[in-house]
Amino acid sequence: MKNKRLISAIKLTFIFLILLAIVFTLKLIQQKQNLQSSAAGINDLRSYYPNYQMYQKYYLEGFNYVNGNKQRAVIWFEPQDKWSFRLYNYAPEDPNSRCHYDQLSWWDDGFLRYVKTHNECPGTTSNEIVYDPPIIFLPRYWSEKKPWSLNNQSNATYYENGQQVCTGVNNYTGSVIGWEEIAPGVKAIHWRTTQTTNWKTGNIQGRCYAGYTTNWQEDYWLIPSMPKQGGESANALKRTKGGNLDVQADSWDIWFDYWKPLPK
Repeated sequence: MKNKRLISAIKLTFIFLILLAIVFTLKLIQQKQNLQSSAAGINDLRSYYPNYQMYQKYYLEGFNYVNGNKQRAVIWFEPQDKWSFRLYNYAPEDPNSRCHYDQLSWWDDGFLRYVKTHNECPGTTSNEIVYDPPIIFLPRYWSEKKPWSLNNQSNATYYENGQQVCTGVNNYTGSVIGWEEIAPGVKAIHWRTTQTTNWKTGNIQGRCYAGYTTNWQEDYWLIPSMPKQGGESANALKRTKGGNLDVQADSWDIWFDYWKPLPK
């Protein structure tokens, strides 16, 4: 009986050691791949935005400095499936934290797509804008040796209170501009989306109507060393600036300062 137990214990130990060796080998392979990518100047932009290792437990805390007025600003993320996630800009502790979001998706083809923006916050008209096909924002892998740029087109449909009220065509450009020094000693990867929507149908003054054009631009800067509250650092979005190029009130300039744990 004792011999059988001893043999079983030896087998379990042997299996454990094999599993440990496999895990160790996989980590070495991953480290080697990361070093090779780093040496080749290849950046995994998904590891910055939204940073899958961080975004389910942390959110980004900072301030909006647009027009010289410093106001608290946050973004946090929530997965929808293995590709898609929502980006919220209301504080996670706010009762209305999910009332406004952008939905984005990293597809298996290696590109980040912007699908829609949804709003049902108190004091506003419930609305949603949907892009079909989704707007391509940026590639997952970007080589430092050359900028990346893509010109494309998408159909835009705008809804209020669940009813379609406007349709148009969005001509857009997505681009990764490259590394820039955005503050003394702070280098970031700069990427941009520029969009021009020509509205074909609708009658919503100030927002969308037949013959109206919406000119929009957003700029993002990604850094490899955003501090985490409590120590260490991780890849993250450092700055986002943009909005409606023709309506100053519809713009922002946000600098994030650190990753902060999501409230439980």
